[in-house]
Amino acid sequence: MSVGVVLFVCLVAFATTEVESLSPSWEKNNLIPKEIRPLSYDILVDPDLDEGTFKGEVTIEFNLTATRDEWLPVHIKNLNITQTIMTDNKGNEVNIKETFEYPKNNFWVMKTDVIQPDLYKLHMKFHGSLVQSLVGFYRSVYHENGTNR
Repeated sequence: MSVGVVLFVCLVAFATTEVESLSPSWEKNNLIPKEIRPLSYDILVDPDLDEGTFKGEVTIEFNLTATRDEWLPVHIKNLNITQTIMTDNKGNEVNIKETFEYPKNNFWVMKTDVIQPDLYKLHMKFHGSLVQSLVGFYRSVYHENGTNR
């Protein structure tokens, strides 16, 4: 009986290690991969203070220093991404097969074809709440002389 338990424990440990090694690096690490080097951010944010919301867009220019096979993560938090477009240095659009949020590491993950080292631009449109929390971009009101400001 004890040999069966030891064998079971060994198999579970081996299977767990195998599954973890198959996981993409962005699932295990909350840092953007070192081969993705942001160069500039062009950000436009349009707050609607009456509604307590905002919308905006960002273009991130980055240098990819090594070949990436499929997965490209970028950081987001409390944003709803509505559009994701990526272009190479010549302005050719990179095929993005799938996008999704990975909240555990605050990532927006894009599944692409294999991409080679080059300069790229990532353009994203987004919207969010100004009243969800007091972290990041938020609306605040204070009272002075009986007036809300």
